[in-house]
Amino acid sequence: MRRLAPVLVPLLVACSTQSPARDEPAPLVRPEPVPSASGAPLETAGESTDAATRAIVDTHEHFAHTRAPVPGKLPYFRRRGNSQEIVLTFDCAWVPEDRGLAVLDALREVNVSATFFVAGPFVIGPKGVVNPATTRLVRRIVEDGHEVGNHTRTHPHAAPTVDYGAELGSLEASWRSAVAAAFPEGAPRAAQMLPLWRAPYGEYDARALSAAAAAGFATHVGWNVDLQDSIGLPACPAATECLSAERETQKVVRFARASPEADVIVVLAHLGAPYGFGRDPKGIRELVRTLRAEGRTFAKVSEVLAP
Repeated sequence: MRRLAPVLVPLLVACSTQSPARDEPAPLVRPEPVPSASGAPLETAGESTDAATRAIVDTHEHFAHTRAPVPGKLPYFRRRGNSQEIVLTFDCAWVPEDRGLAVLDALREVNVSATFFVAGPFVIGPKGVVNPATTRLVRRIVEDGHEVGNHTRTHPHAAPTVDYGAELGSLEASWRSAVAAAFPEGAPRAAQMLPLWRAPYGEYDARALSAAAAAGFATHVGWNVDLQDSIGLPACPAATECLSAERETQKVVRFARASPEADVIVVLAHLGAPYGFGRDPKGIRELVRTLRAEGRTFAKVSEVLAP
């Protein structure tokens, strides 16, 4: 599989909603400090020279840029022109088909391409084979020109027992199987998974980043704006603390306006979220209309990574 050329800058963090029935999560491990974007590349004892010196990019920097204003220049992002770039990313794990299709329909309508981070439940069915419930979504993601990154096979909380290399490698293989099922006539080249990954729950450490890089996923993609559409908030107007497509749009617009110097704003959403971000006209459609009217453009992650 051909991969993007490594992004040669040093270090810098789901489409999922919560599963209706989950096993007990692994114990949470607080992220270990890692070098900032201005530090030296990670080196991990016991790894080969190639893996130890592999350039690792972490655009999350442990939630460093999730509050506005975001700095104007970060070493791992660059805008393509004079406009601030907005990147929509969707984590995909437990996704009802109708919700996923609604998001894809909205993106197609406003002519925006996004980046989807795929986890095991999205492509692996209950019997351990290709998930037939998402075959249409897989095909649409590819046909509509979106790109795909890795969100791990089991969507684990960070723990010393997590084998990130196996998690990412297994998910990549499962994505290929899902693509083969969605394109029986032959998978297009655009269906290839890019060497981008995102840690579930934003939990990761230096060991996770090094293991991911050794598995071929050296670029860890975080976010600036979390729509918080996977934490179980009630739908508006059920409560004061609630969520709706309109509130999701307002959150992104406020953040972008409060960070006018930032080259790139990355939005975290979940493809299976229940708040109508794709269906409601005040969701994706209003978001794109508003930000485009203010001179901003939309891009995929791969289009705004610094060379």
